Amino acid sequence: MDPCSVPFDIGNWRSIAAIEERAATQDDVSRCIAVFAAGPGQAEPISSPGLPALAVLTKEDGTTEQVVIIQMEKQVGGPLELVGYLLPDGGNGIATLPEVTIIEHLQD
Repeated sequence: MDPCSVPFDIGNWRSIAAIEERAATQDDVSRCIAVFAAGPGQAEPISSPGLPALAVLTKEDGTTEQVVIIQMEKQVGGPLELVGYLLPDGGNGIATLPEVTIIEHLQD
């Protein structure tokens, strides 16, 4: 089992570690506070009221699932905006910003 894919109670989402105010590094991914690392100079953080954030992910088939966003980054010089999220069942993933609806930020 991936050490970063540990199931958690969605009610405790505020206690999950997240990365803010800078782009994630491979070390952050290894430490389980980020899902992806784009590489030096390729991404920058998206301003948010605070991470982690509770959100709803809309999948390609139209179904939805609650997730916890732990990073938000945008492509330098491009339009791509991505989020790294954790699933309560222990998985994780990457989605575009339009695929998630943020319910509550840590600072709300």
